[in-house]
Amino acid sequence: MMINPYESEAKSLWTINGSFGSVNGTVENRENGCVLRRDEYTVTDTTETDAAGVAHRRGMFCNTAAIPLQIHCLLSKFLLDGGEYEVYTQYNGWQNESVGRWQPLVTGVVSSVESVRTSMGAAPVLALWNCQAGRGVVFHLIPRYAWEVRVQRICGGGEAAAVSVEIGMNGKQLSLAVAPGESVDLPEILYYTFENKTDLDCYKLHDFCHRYFPQRELPVLYNTWLCRFDKLTYENVRNQIEPAAQLGCEYFVVDAGWFGKGEDWVNSRGDWSENETGALCGHMKDIADEVRKNGMYFGFWLEIESASPNAAIVQTHPEYYIHSGDSYFFDFENAAACAYLYTVVTGLIDRYHARLLKLDFNQDMLEDRENAAFSRYLAGYRTFIRQLRAQYPNLYLEGCASGGMRTNLSLCETVDSVWFSDNQSVREGLRIYRDTILRMPPQMIEKWAVIRSLPGVPDYTDPAPERILSTNDATWQFTESVHLSTLKVFLLGGPLGFSCDLNAVSSAALDALAAFVADYKRERAFWQTAVCRILADTESMLVLQYSDMACSRVRVVAIAGKIRQSAVCVYPQVDTAAQYRLEDRTVSGAELQTTGICIPLSDNYTAVITMLEKCDA
Repeated sequence: MMINPYESEAKSLWTINGSFGSVNGTVENRENGCVLRRDEYTVTDTTETDAAGVAHRRGMFCNTAAIPLQIHCLLSKFLLDGGEYEVYTQYNGWQNESVGRWQPLVTGVVSSVESVRTSMGAAPVLALWNCQAGRGVVFHLIPRYAWEVRVQRICGGGEAAAVSVEIGMNGKQLSLAVAPGESVDLPEILYYTFENKTDLDCYKLHDFCHRYFPQRELPVLYNTWLCRFDKLTYENVRNQIEPAAQLGCEYFVVDAGWFGKGEDWVNSRGDWSENETGALCGHMKDIADEVRKNGMYFGFWLEIESASPNAAIVQTHPEYYIHSGDSYFFDFENAAACAYLYTVVTGLIDRYHARLLKLDFNQDMLEDRENAAFSRYLAGYRTFIRQLRAQYPNLYLEGCASGGMRTNLSLCETVDSVWFSDNQSVREGLRIYRDTILRMPPQMIEKWAVIRSLPGVPDYTDPAPERILSTNDATWQFTESVHLSTLKVFLLGGPLGFSCDLNAVSSAALDALAAFVADYKRERAFWQTAVCRILADTESMLVLQYSDMACSRVRVVAIAGKIRQSAVCVYPQVDTAAQYRLEDRTVSGAELQTTGICIPLSDNYTAVITMLEKCDA
């Protein structure tokens, strides 16, 4: 289906003319790529393919001239054969993260981002489904700049047509200056064929990410945000510490609102000084000490990339910031500014003996002063993060997705995991998670229990059972009850978190969740590298399969919606040559593929976990 560019003469691929100019020269073929040479520049292009078929394409543009060169177009191009295609893209917005849809390819489809937040409005994934062949190809960009992806049906002469896919830097007003001897990365792209249109064979991507973006151990977290948002008090925060420790939490994080003056912290972003007259009233160090006494690590929230116009640092050092619209963005290309910020951040880490930073970014910078698609700015940010990691190798860095507008594979380079949505509703959270794992590994995606107990609700039984109430949006404006079994499976797959008033959760529910956390920790090595498949996705049923790549250990999770059935039959992906333990019996992989597993369902909106283990595992 995919036309392999290295099966044809490379020179023909590098003789390209367009509105941006001309690219041609002497081409040298190599085993996994080619090198284009001419007097002014050299372009090196390589593609490596792993055992699962994931092709990893990257390269370098080097200015070999004695004068600066300007790049006005930096895209990688792929050609597919003609046919009937459907195109899959995703939209990103606050509480609308990773909303994906298929549409027919008639003429062309464009997906792009023009902001410094590299998933604002769109996600860097594009899939094509060949309706005639019954299989597809998916492209993932690792975006280190504002980007664009274009797929277009092009005339090949007469009635014949082909399909062109172009992926790379957003070309709007692009004029990237490249100094003599300087190199610029070509678009870094992953692509592979898939047969499962429901999940795009995303397990292949997950396996690649485990090797390419190795992560530290998955944590169990507590965060104050969805307890009372920024309405922090010393008493309330302190009262969460002991129950968080009893649950098995390993990190305790104070979110936004700990800094500022009096009741105002929003206008103090950039001045990262503890609030002495409001919020914790100067007691954050006491909180941090108490957290450590209870056997947990302490962490706190920062938004280092932007500042409030009224912040003192903006008034005294405006040169540290890029003024765009009504917002101020930290200038990571300014050495003096970076030295200042580094001193501030490390001073806070040392003062509170912090082991976790939650890094947020809630602003949109749409004007790039260098016309470089924000590549220079984001490179400076990555350099700052690398410096911080070198100083504190045990520091856990948590990224806040900022409404999903930063959630993409480039985040895997800078943080350990991501708060993927402010909407931690179990039902909507499962939808967002389901669509996000099509382009991200599960281990990067934090999920949070945002709950409280609700006793005394009328029921057919006597006495009436306790309800667990969950938020149904990002702000507790809407709520819904959730079954404990569904809450548990929602939390599986990556870092596991609690963000609520734990004193409003009954002791029975806390005990059940503490036992669940203990089981999670016992299986943490499995979850650390598990890949995920979507076996079923309908209005009334979602079935996920977690496993290692060899399918030696398999966890099938069935989550029911409003159902009219007592069981669901699923067909897990297993090793057909192996024998598996299923509950109290042994069954062959071939039988599992032929007859499937019948999973009983007890009620609406409940969930079931079925475990399979290879007999020789």
